[in-house]
Amino acid sequence: MTNEVAIEVIEYINQKWFGNQSQALQIAIKALSVPEREKGEWIKIYPDHEEWNVYECYHCGEEFDLIEGTPYDNGYNFCPNCGADMRGGKE
Repeated sequence: MTNEVAIEVIEYINQKWFGNQSQALQIAIKALSVPEREKGEWIKIYPDHEEWNVYECYHCGEEFDLIEGTPYDNGYNFCPNCGADMRGGKE
């Protein structure tokens, strides 16, 4: 991971997770340990069901159930579980 990406990860985490510094630090460590070449993507698990808003990280397989919108709509630029960079995925 380049220094520029590392700075972006830390800034993103400060914006999203400022209330829980311990959790923010854990996500930052995970994000910084993911090699730069490993980009993630959010995959909708049940694309045929509009009311089921569950997405999976393509990189680690962790599932996230959102109340509304996509992970991209909600600003999830990095997977909270593995730290994969999701900015190269579909909008």
